[in-house]
Amino acid sequence: MSYLLMQIFVCLLIAGLIGMVIGWLLRGDHKKVLEERDQQWKHKINQLEQRWVQAKESEVQSVQLKAERINNELEEIKNDLQDAKATHQSQMNKWQLQLDNAHQQYHQERALTQQQLVSLEQTLHQANTTIQELHAENDALKAELTNTQQALHSATEDKNSTHPSERDIIRRLSEWKKRYKATKKELDECQNTKSKERDQGSDLTAQHLLSKSVSTNNKEEETAQPVLLREAKDGKKDNLTLIKGIGKVLEARLNHLGVFHFEQIASWSKSEQTWIDKYMSFPGRVEREAWVQQAQKLLNGIETEFAKRVKRGDVPSSKQE
Repeated sequence: MSYLLMQIFVCLLIAGLIGMVIGWLLRGDHKKVLEERDQQWKHKINQLEQRWVQAKESEVQSVQLKAERINNELEEIKNDLQDAKATHQSQMNKWQLQLDNAHQQYHQERALTQQQLVSLEQTLHQANTTIQELHAENDALKAELTNTQQALHSATEDKNSTHPSERDIIRRLSEWKKRYKATKKELDECQNTKSKERDQGSDLTAQHLLSKSVSTNNKEEETAQPVLLREAKDGKKDNLTLIKGIGKVLEARLNHLGVFHFEQIASWSKSEQTWIDKYMSFPGRVEREAWVQQAQKLLNGIETEFAKRVKRGDVPSSKQE
C-alpha cells in the first residue's frame, strides 16, 4: 500500500515539474512578444512626436512669416497715411494762406472802394452845383437874348445885318450848351458808377481776387499725365516689386492705373512723377525713393541689390501670397 502511494506521489511530483517547465517556457515567449510590441509602440510614439514637432515648427515659421509680412504691409500703410496726412495739412495751410490773402485784399479793396464812393459823391455834388450855375447862367442868357431881340425889333438898322450883341449872345449860348452837355455826361457817368458800386459792392472785387488767386495756383499745380496702358504688352508685365519702395499692394495699384513695365517708369519726367504722387497720395515718394533711376537700371539689365534680395525671397512685402 505504501509502495502504491509512493508511486502516486512520484507521478504527481513529475507532473508538477513538467507543468512548471512548460509554464516557464510559455512565460518566456509571452514576455518576448510583449517586449517586441512595447518596442513597436515606442517607435510609433517617437515617430508621432517627431511629426508633431516638425508640424509645430513649420506652423510657427509660417505664422512668423505671415506676421512679418503683415507688419511690413502695416508699416507701408502707416507711411502712406502719414504722407497723405502731411499732404492734406500742406494743402490746408496753402488754402488758409490763400484765404487770408483774399481777405486782406478784400478789405484793402473795400477801403479803396469806400474812398472812391466818397470821391464820387463829392464829384456828384460839384456836378450838381455846376448844373445849377449853368441853369442860372442859361436863364440870364435867355433874358439877355430876349432883351436883345426886343431891341433889334425896334432898331432901324438894316434887316440883313447882325447886331454884335446878338452874335455874342449866340456864341455864349453855344458854349453854354457844350458845357452843359459835357457836365451832364459827366454827371450821368458819376451816377452810373455810384449805382454799380452800391449794388455790387466790394464783394465782386474780393471774389475776383480770390478766383484769380485760385486760378493762378491751379495753373502752377498743373502736371502732365504719364503714358498709361490698358493692359500689359504681349500679356506679360514686369515685376515692379524689384523696385525698392513698391510692394505687392503698390504694384496692384500701379497695374490698375495702367503702369505695367519698367520702361514706363523709366521715362517719367518731373511733372509726370508729380502726377503719380498726387494720384497715389504719396507726395515726393517717387523722387525720394528713386523709382525712375531704379527702373532705368533694371531696363538696361542691371540688377540692384534690392532686386537681388527680392528674387532670393528675402523681402517679405514682395512675396506672393
